[in-house]
Amino acid sequence: MKKYISLLIVTIMIFAAFSSAIPSGAAVYTGTCGDGLTWTLETTSGGMTISGSGTMKNYSYNTTPWYKYRTGVSLLMLSDDLLSIGDWAFYEFTGLKKATVPEKVKSIGLCAFRNCEKLETVTIPVSVKTIGGEAFANCSKLKDVYYGGTKTEWGKISIGNGNDCLLNANIHYKDSPQTGLVGDVDGDGNVSMKDVLLLRKALAGATVLNTAESKRADVDGDGNVTMKDVLMLRKILAGTA
Repeated sequence: MKKYISLLIVTIMIFAAFSSAIPSGAAVYTGTCGDGLTWTLETTSGGMTISGSGTMKNYSYNTTPWYKYRTGVSLLMLSDDLLSIGDWAFYEFTGLKKATVPEKVKSIGLCAFRNCEKLETVTIPVSVKTIGGEAFANCSKLKDVYYGGTKTEWGKISIGNGNDCLLNANIHYKDSPQTGLVGDVDGDGNVSMKDVLLLRKALAGATVLNTAESKRADVDGDGNVTMKDVLMLRKILAGTA
């Protein structure tokens, strides 16, 4: 009996020590969000990934499986094989500043990005044919929309009511003249260490550059964004390029 009690105490002590080594609040959640689609959310980094292939499920207000963690998401990575963004999918992702819609997506659902109050830039491919009502409602900081098609093609998209924030943003079309300094990755009109840091974050996978940012980040002009561009940018800032 004493031997059993001693073993139980040791087991409890080991479990307690192991539990204390896990960072407080650190958790990874995952599940499905449509046939062939899986979502994964890491609360410590604020990163959320939709992986797989297929059409996302449509949700109603507060029914997404990640709803309780929504305000902590700051980085959203969507599968290249995603075919649609469901209703209310990313509602109130208040930490999200940038969103890139994959090339195969045909529809962005009702209220999909509603109340993303820090959202500044969105990249939308030419494949998108419909944008649901209030998909970008209350995205008051939305400044730039990078569209993969022409102005004429943009005009053919069925855009629902309540998307004033989207329609009032600067829309950059495929046929728009490219402006901006090479090396000015963030597009603020200056080439600075901020651009170096943004470029390093992108290469580390901590953020995603839109089309215009990628072109400005290609400092050496080889058609790719790599560590060579970081080194070249550093040389420009140091005056040794």
